[in-house]
Amino acid sequence: MGRRDAGEADDVSRARADVDLYGWALQYVEADDPHEAFGYTAGLSMRGLPELVVRGLAPEDTWAVLNDLAEDCTSGRLPEPGEELTGMVPGVTLAVRELTDTSCLPLAHAIVGGEIRALLLERQVVPVGRA
Repeated sequence: MGRRDAGEADDVSRARADVDLYGWALQYVEADDPHEAFGYTAGLSMRGLPELVVRGLAPEDTWAVLNDLAEDCTSGRLPEPGEELTGMVPGVTLAVRELTDTSCLPLAHAIVGGEIRALLLERQVVPVGRA
């Protein structure tokens, strides 16, 4: 088992404090290709809810969508795989699907300490000629 460095331990401590205060924490993962960057929640699993992952949006939009959806989920409105969400970001449709491999969510695993379920909300690319 690998050792966590002090920075990782601090990240987990800060995230746990956010979970205690807000009910979830947020993490953003940058990528060379902005469409591959993503953000996710950590801590919703402790409430029996799936973690939420948003891919394909700017960081500010990602934060807003994750916070709005996490609030919805804790209030009983959970997005379903196959659903398409509109209106959260102007001009953007987010497709919802189950995320089967959650290894890309290390902070959520560190917070929850076990298996997690996650939903991926991914920006839909509209083909040219389709409005």
